[in-house]
Amino acid sequence: MSYEMIDKQGNKMNDRIKELAEQATTKHTSYFDGRGNVTETYFDTEKFAELIARECGYYADVFEAVGCPVDMDPTETKPSDYIKKQLGIDDE
Repeated sequence: MSYEMIDKQGNKMNDRIKELAEQATTKHTSYFDGRGNVTETYFDTEKFAELIARECGYYADVFEAVGCPVDMDPTETKPSDYIKKQLGIDDE
């Protein structure tokens, strides 16, 4: 299953967000309709929100432990900037 995650500005989000969306999605075959098995897909928004929160916490911990990455300006970079960068979210 593939997702094309789009942010509010219409930008495609990175593969990690897609992976989290897939982890929050379950599929199961529920019944046979005479033509074939019917597979239902359920997207768990609460699980997706939890996965996003955990991912953000992880990157905040990395930022705190390691500091600002070399490709970002340490005088202008906040943990939220690092988290957004890791998740493929661009500020405009």
